[in-house]
Amino acid sequence: MEVQQLMESLGRSGVNVLLKVDEEKMSQDDETWTVFMSGPALGEGEYIHLERSSFDEGLSEALSKLSESPGDWEWVPAHSTISDVTGIESLLESLGRAGVTSILKVDSERIMKDGNAWTISLGGSALGEFEYIRYDCPTLAECLESTFVRLRKFPGKWEWLPELS
Repeated sequence: MEVQQLMESLGRSGVNVLLKVDEEKMSQDDETWTVFMSGPALGEGEYIHLERSSFDEGLSEALSKLSESPGDWEWVPAHSTISDVTGIESLLESLGRAGVTSILKVDSERIMKDGNAWTISLGGSALGEFEYIRYDCPTLAECLESTFVRLRKFPGKWEWLPELS
C-alpha cells in the first residue's frame, strides 16, 4: 500500500491523519516529523501524537499504536510494506530545508461529507512572517499542484518543485 492510499483509507475509517515537518526543528536536527492521528474511530478524546526524527520512525510507531487501539485494525498494513510512490517524505523534507513548515492532513469528516479530504498548509521563514498557503482539495495531487503554483510566486528558488500537470 502507498502512503497516500493508507492516509485515505484511514480517513474513510474515521481516522484523521496529519503529517508535519517543522522547518525550525529541521535546522536544529531535532525531531522534525510530527505524526498525529485522531478521530471518531479512536474513541472520544483519544489520539496518537508522535514527534520523531524521521518519517519512517514516526509512521511505524503510529501504526503500531493504532493496531493496539480498540477496533478492527487488522487491515492496516505493516509499516515495512508501505511505499512512498508520491514522494511525500522527500517533498516535505525538501520544503523544510527550504524554510517551509508543511502540514499535510486527511480529514475523516470531510472525506465523508464533501470529498475535500486533503488539506495542505505551508508557512515558515521562506514565505515571510505573516504569509501562508493553504488548500483543501479532494485529491492530494490537486492540493500539491495548487500549492506549487502559489509557492513559485514567492521569492526564492522553487524550480526544484515537481511539475504535476
